[in-house]
Amino acid sequence: MRRRGTRRTRRRRAAAWIALVLLAVLVVAAWTVALSRPGAGTAPARDAAGSTTTTERHAGGSPGGGSPPAATSAPTTAAATPVTGVYAGPGALSGAVAADQALSDGFRYALDFLSGSSWTTITDPSWLSAQWRGGPFQLVVGVPMLPTTGATLAAGATGVYDGQFSLLAQRLVQDGLSSAVLMIGWDPADAAQPWYVATAAAARSYVQFWDHIHQVMGAVSGAHFTFEWVVGGDTSPVSPAAMYPGSSAVDLIGAVVFDRSTPRRSAAATRWGSLLGQRGGPAWAASFARSVRRPLAVAMWGVVPASTGGGGDDPAFVAHLLSWERAEHVRISILWDYGNWAITGAGFPAAEAALGRALAPKAPPVAASAARSVTRR
Repeated sequence: MRRRGTRRTRRRRAAAWIALVLLAVLVVAAWTVALSRPGAGTAPARDAAGSTTTTERHAGGSPGGGSPPAATSAPTTAAATPVTGVYAGPGALSGAVAADQALSDGFRYALDFLSGSSWTTITDPSWLSAQWRGGPFQLVVGVPMLPTTGATLAAGATGVYDGQFSLLAQRLVQDGLSSAVLMIGWDPADAAQPWYVATAAAARSYVQFWDHIHQVMGAVSGAHFTFEWVVGGDTSPVSPAAMYPGSSAVDLIGAVVFDRSTPRRSAAATRWGSLLGQRGGPAWAASFARSVRRPLAVAMWGVVPASTGGGGDDPAFVAHLLSWERAEHVRISILWDYGNWAITGAGFPAAEAALGRALAPKAPPVAASAARSVTRR
């Protein structure tokens, strides 16, 4: 009896050991599988503030949605052509869509400007909304920060003009433009602008004034605006970064890229490199957009007649610009197609052909359609 009991005990112990060994094998196998998954065993990257983030390049919320781009958004894939919008003159293009469906297929955005002749014209968007409301385009509106006379950045920084911009926001919402992209006080480095920034004190006023505008317009019921800060020009002695209102007030960084002030006798690549690297130019805007984690746009771009210091009929500029836009994942690109700077028509045939090749095969007739919208006016 004692021997049989001993044998039973030994068998039980052996069975227990076997069970323990099998359990250990299962645990090791599960751990091995877990470690083999992508990213396993590594901590998520963190930004300077210590919050979890993912790798991005010009990622963020889509313009027009009104919400600031999330810092953890994944990068977007550049479209076949980054040209997504056009400026063809005040109120232009709205009637051209009915005549040519390819235009609405090719361009999703339209740029237009409020008149800055007075506070009355700045705060009354009725003529603009009458042209664009209900159309197929997402509207980008150039909003003057100041009228041409009688107002200053320093006064705006105190909030004295807040009521003007609150009124504008209310009227935009009432007129069906509550999701417009607002290009507030664009190009503060341009000496021709009433809101030109020439000193460090003016830069501080510009930033404070912008923040006031952002707060009062964003607070209006029903508003879903996207706020675009547009940097460009190189006439100000103040660093462009000193004019940045801050990422809490800016949804989109916009560059201005016109083919001017380049060494015309140099090779095409050299001319483009010179333009790209200008102070406050497109390379700076792209780098700055990455540093502040905001998506990049080209607020305005186009060719410039040689008679006014531009590159003239320069197809290499068009090719270089579009290639750069793809590489930088530009979110919005607005083509300037108005007046004697219009790329379509007859003034710049080689540049227009280069643009047509870039737009094909999605919408080959777009350039011609834009030309008709200009020549009819």
